[in-house]
Amino acid sequence: MALGFLLVFAIQDIRSRQISKIGIVLFLVMCFLGTMAMGMEAFVHHLPGGFLGGLLVLFSYISHGKIGMGDSLVLLGLGFLYGLEHLLFLLCVGCLWIVVIAVCGFVIKRICIRNRSYPFIPYLFLGEVLLIMGR
Repeated sequence: MALGFLLVFAIQDIRSRQISKIGIVLFLVMCFLGTMAMGMEAFVHHLPGGFLGGLLVLFSYISHGKIGMGDSLVLLGLGFLYGLEHLLFLLCVGCLWIVVIAVCGFVIKRICIRNRSYPFIPYLFLGEVLLIMGR
């Protein structure tokens, strides 16, 4: 189900660089309840992922959106749902894809990398697909 949410969020992020607030609330509730349904042991195991997601939300607020609030809230939900290792993998894959796309844009079209923003959720979606395919 999380993959479906990520797909919808990725499309919204590409189109408008914004994610539905209602969608994010539903996603966060689903992630939290999903983690609780796995039992207290899973909830405690996934707390560090939620903590990292919470730090990203705080950083988004402090940096006035350098990391999008929608992106960080999605990462918060994914951290609670999947745990720290999974979240770190998604972050690394997402960042790696953005670097590749930015460098290709610079080399091919001479697009300035420094002041450009990129939607992040589509790359998280790609990371999630890679994780599923790798299992």
